[in-house]
Amino acid sequence: MEITPTATQTLGESSSGKAANSFTGLADDFDDFLILLTTQLQHQDPLAPTDTNEFTNQLVQFASIEQQVQQNTNLEKLIDLQGQNQAIGALSFMGRTIEAQGNTNMLIDGETTFTYRLPENASGASISIFDSSGELVFQEAAPTDAGLHDIVWDGSTNAGGLAPDGAYSFLVTAIGRNDAPLDVTHGVVGVVSGISFENGETILGIGNVAVPLDNVTGILEPQNAASSDS
Repeated sequence: MEITPTATQTLGESSSGKAANSFTGLADDFDDFLILLTTQLQHQDPLAPTDTNEFTNQLVQFASIEQQVQQNTNLEKLIDLQGQNQAIGALSFMGRTIEAQGNTNMLIDGETTFTYRLPENASGASISIFDSSGELVFQEAAPTDAGLHDIVWDGSTNAGGLAPDGAYSFLVTAIGRNDAPLDVTHGVVGVVSGISFENGETILGIGNVAVPLDNVTGILEPQNAASSDS
């Protein structure tokens, strides 16, 4: 996914026109109703006129539907306004170092930072790093203490070379009591280089890696952005 450096959605542009379309359809239906009503009144039997209560009930139903559509329109406006505020707020992330949930990060200039959290002390743990095609490029033992750990990877591979810059994913596996696997929480640390908006969702970009805004867990100072336990 390509992350553009600026917003691609015009602020103020409605994310949905469902309510507007409903209003158009309702207006067309009401016009048809009035035509039928007028025609029926013109041809009714003077000795047995049409019951006006039925017309009144139908008019009340139209008014009720119109009110519901208006409420939906107001709700859409609130959603659009909330999206605009979120988009404006997201601009403050540009150039900042963030920590976010996820297991994919960019190797840039031979360095990237992965984070993971252990719920308890582990009897053993390992980290595996994969390239974009899913091939294992690096694996080693990982710290086993409970809590948060930062792993700064310099691109070294188990084959003895250096991995090229790009997107890499990682997986930490850990064994706890009774040799049961632990539930490991994965995260990444990186500098936001772009922002995009997809289906009403704000996406931050660390290079070509997409990070939903809701996945951000913290903003770090540059000098504290990476510390290694490995």
